Amino acid sequence: MTRTLILIRHAKSDWDDPRLTDHQRALNPRGRRAAPRIGAHNPGTAALARMLAKTPPAHPDFGRYPTAATTVLGFDAEDWRDIAPGTGQVRAFVTPRDLPDPA
Repeated sequence: MTRTLILIRHAKSDWDDPRLTDHQRALNPRGRRAAPRIGAHNPGTAALARMLAKTPPAHPDFGRYPTAATTVLGFDAEDWRDIAPGTGQVRAFVTPRDLPDPA
C-alpha cells in the first residue's frame, strides 16, 4: 500500500507587533495573496520534509522551504508506523510563485 503525506508551510505573516504570538499574527499582504493558493501552518514543516525525503526534489527553493511551500511525499508502507526518515519519494514540491494568480 502507498501512503501519501502532504506538508504545507503557512503563508507569510505580519511582524509589525513582535509581542504577538504566532497564532495571533495576521497574514501580511503577501501572505493574504498566497494563502488562497495554498495556505496552512505547522512549525517545523521544512525540517520534516527534508528528513522524510529520500532524495530532495530539483526545485531550487526546497532547501529554504519558503512560506506556503507544499511537499507531497509517497511512502511504500502498510501502516503509518512504518514510515521512517529518508524513505519518502517526493512526488511534488510547489511554492505560490509556481502557481498562476487566481482569477
